[in-house]
Amino acid sequence: MNQEPFMDDFFSVGQFRCRFLDGGAFQVDGGAMFGVVPRVLWEKRVKPDGLNRVPLTMNPLLIVGPGHTILVDPGIGSREIERFGEHYGIVCPRGLGDVLAQAGVSADAVDMVINTHLHWDHSGANVSSLADGRIVPAFANAAYVVQEGEWNEAVDPCELTRASYLMQTEACLTESGQLTLVQGDREIVPGIRVIPTPGHTPHHQSVCIESEGETLFYLGDVIPTTAHLPLPYITALDLEPRATLETKRWILNRARAENWQLAFCHDPAHKLLRLSEDDG
Repeated sequence: MNQEPFMDDFFSVGQFRCRFLDGGAFQVDGGAMFGVVPRVLWEKRVKPDGLNRVPLTMNPLLIVGPGHTILVDPGIGSREIERFGEHYGIVCPRGLGDVLAQAGVSADAVDMVINTHLHWDHSGANVSSLADGRIVPAFANAAYVVQEGEWNEAVDPCELTRASYLMQTEACLTESGQLTLVQGDREIVPGIRVIPTPGHTPHHQSVCIESEGETLFYLGDVIPTTAHLPLPYITALDLEPRATLETKRWILNRARAENWQLAFCHDPAHKLLRLSEDDG
């Protein structure tokens, strides 16, 4: 597909054109999503269903810039729907290829995939299952960018993290030569950086777009929804909650001071916002 992306569905961050994609929806136990915060408090921000589950979406970010088409956190994949679909009430009415096509982009045009981390709801769509059962990269021409420490955790998980990772069949990324492992803060292409934001996982990273005086910060799971903006609102799934607390403090202070746009990977209603302070 060679046509230009549909401009009316994109927003600009300087020289970059960005668009959130519909990665589907799912539901997660409210206690898991809000950790030590009592339900009587968190349910004022988000209403659970009869099974105490709160609604989440998967909001992959498509970035089209000079010479690059980049996808951040592609979301869930067919293997994950089969394995977790009933438990998490997963709804993905369309495949990611169809969602990209609606944006005027083919899978072959994506030349970079950035994962904030490798939990199945963020990275499952990195790969595709063929009819003969083989697992192949979903984006044949893309470099896959992830923190080296995160990759190591994913391919050799412990008992605590094993259920969150499905990397045992993703050797295709290394075999194809498409995996790019980075360490720490790194400019991936001019204007786009990956920045360590530890807490949810020890090697979690966020994606920062800076261009022409504008900044967009794709948070990943360090602040998954707007309901998690208060500092103590940290999921029980975070492996290092004290680190999450300090990471959030740093992000929110910078975002207020520098008028960043914050992009949320799991919020059904508010994918993008700026912060303001009123009476403290």
